[in-house]
Amino acid sequence: MHVAEQKFAAFLRSRPATLLMILTGVAMTVAAPYLGLIPDVPPEGSALVSLPFSLDVPSWGSALLLIAVMAAMYHINRRYNMLRTTRIVYAGVFMVMCGAAPAPASEAVLSALLALVMLSATSLYFLLYNRPRDRRKIFLAGVMLGCTVLLHRAAVLYLPVLIIGLTQMRVFNSRALAALIIGVLTPAWIIWAIFDADFNFHISVWNTHIFDFILSPDMWCPLAVVIITLLAGLIMGLMVLIKVFTLNARLRALNGFIAIMAVATGIFTIIDYENIYFYVTLLDALVAFQAAHFFRLNRHRSGYLSLTLLILAYIAIYLCPLIL
Repeated sequence: MHVAEQKFAAFLRSRPATLLMILTGVAMTVAAPYLGLIPDVPPEGSALVSLPFSLDVPSWGSALLLIAVMAAMYHINRRYNMLRTTRIVYAGVFMVMCGAAPAPASEAVLSALLALVMLSATSLYFLLYNRPRDRRKIFLAGVMLGCTVLLHRAAVLYLPVLIIGLTQMRVFNSRALAALIIGVLTPAWIIWAIFDADFNFHISVWNTHIFDFILSPDMWCPLAVVIITLLAGLIMGLMVLIKVFTLNARLRALNGFIAIMAVATGIFTIIDYENIYFYVTLLDALVAFQAAHFFRLNRHRSGYLSLTLLILAYIAIYLCPLIL
C-alpha cells in the first residue's frame, strides 16, 4: 500500500475513527424521526401477553438502547478477547449499521432488547465452557429468553440456538437441557400464577405477500440494509473462517457460537420477513463482529477498502430517501 493508504487504514483502526462512526450512527438514529425517515408500520401485536404499558420511546431513547447493546459487545470482546484485539472498530460499524435503517419506536425497543438478551446469554455461555455442572447460568439464560418471548413470540426461535450453544460449550446433557427449558418457561409461569394473565398463542405469519412487502416503499431502506448486512456477514465470515480454525478449542467454540447465532438470525430475518425490524439489531451486532475480525486479519488494501465501502453504503441508504 502507498503511504497515504497506510495512514488511512491506521486511522480506521484508531479510537477517534471509531468514535466518529459511533457519533454518526447516534446522529442518524436521533435525527431520523425529524427527517421523516421512520416508516409508518402498524404494530403486529406480537406480545405473548397483553402489556399494560407502551414500548414507544423517543429517538434518543432508541440511541441509548443501541449504546447499551454496543456496551454488551464491548464487554464480550474485552472479557473473552474473541477478536484477539482490544480495538473497538466493531462498535462504530454497529452504530452506523443500526442508524442506516431506523425502526419505529416500539420495534426499536424490542429489537434492542433481543440483542441485549442474546448477547447477555452469549456472555453467560462463554463462562460455561467445559463446565457441565454449572447449570445456574444456563437457567438464567433461559429466563432472559423467556422474558423476551413474553414481549415478542418470535424470540422463541432462539431456543434451538441456545440448545446448539450447549453443545458448542461442551455442557450439553439432559440436566442442562432441562435447566434451559425450565428457565424459558419460568417467566410465563410466574405471570400466569401471580397475575392470571391471558396468553395469546395465536401466531399470525405471512399476512403480507412477500412481493407486496418488497414493493412497499417504506421497506426499501430496511431491506437494502439487511441485504448488505447479510452479504457482508457471509463474505467476511467465510474469509475469517480459516483463521478461526487455527485458534485454540475454547476460542473456536466462542467464535463458532457467534457464527451459528449470526446464521440463524439471517435465516429468521429472511423467513419471518414481516418481523424484519425485530431481528435487525442483533444481526447488525453479530455481523459487526465479523467485519471487525475481517478488518483485523486483512491489513492490506482489501481490508480498509471493504470496511470503507461498507460504511459508505449504509450512509448512502440513509440519505437516499432525503435526496430522491
